[in-house]
Amino acid sequence: MAFDADRTDGELLAAVVVGDGAAFATFFRPRGSGSARPWVLGIARNKMLESRRHGRVEDRARRRLAFEPEVLDDDDLARVDELASAPDQPVLELVEQLPEAQRKAVRSRVLEDREYAGIAQILNCSELVARQRVSRGLSRLRHQMTERDQ
Repeated sequence: MAFDADRTDGELLAAVVVGDGAAFATFFRPRGSGSARPWVLGIARNKMLESRRHGRVEDRARRRLAFEPEVLDDDDLARVDELASAPDQPVLELVEQLPEAQRKAVRSRVLEDREYAGIAQILNCSELVARQRVSRGLSRLRHQMTERDQ
């Protein structure tokens, strides 16, 4: 394979897709007027701004509903992975025990990875109510799991 500095931006991006970290580092070195660097940085900037706007919308909705922010640390994520890989799937059993509206909202958001607008449409409610149902369902699950672990 050619030396990284000799490869085109297209070749470097193709190498990045297959996990070539050195190609990624080379891609961000200044390469003259034919560089794709400004294009990629523009996409990254737009994605960052979109994420920030989305976070602000969620924060406003959370505050209006008077919910505390959910904070997950590495231990929480490890616990979720552990529970998700358990052969008897205790979390899914607990989800099925939720009230119907909360169960549908949690399944749509967490298992099906739907956006709140889509959940609201499925549940025939406002987006704020959909957020509320997801939040209450997750809070109830957390409480049930804490009780189960004690």
